[in-house]
Amino acid sequence: MAEVSAEFVLQELQEMGKIGFSSTKIIDNSTGETIGICDFKFEETVYLSLLMLDGALQGKGLGSAIYKAFEHKAASDNAKRIRIDVVDSYSGNAVGFWKNQGFETQGTTQLDWHGKQSDAQIMRKAL
Repeated sequence: MAEVSAEFVLQELQEMGKIGFSSTKIIDNSTGETIGICDFKFEETVYLSLLMLDGALQGKGLGSAIYKAFEHKAASDNAKRIRIDVVDSYSGNAVGFWKNQGFETQGTTQLDWHGKQSDAQIMRKAL
């Protein structure tokens, strides 16, 4: 997967909603603009399906701050761990970002996104 389009993200959020995931916009409080999205399912193991920020804002610590707030919410809701699947073939592969957040790779999986197979690393973090 070379690029993530708005159409792809919208379709993904709709599909995940059908299986019980929640989605939220990430809003810049100073401008009111949407700067990202988050898709997740809270259970004992929280599945964080998507955390995406506007590319212009990446590399400034904002993603880490948003993730930390998400992690705090998960812990306060008695989650025991968080799982993410990081696609290997995406040009902006975020494995390094997630390792910096304390996640460890614990295997691999193959995801099917709208008929396209993608290899991914299963990453988890205990809370």
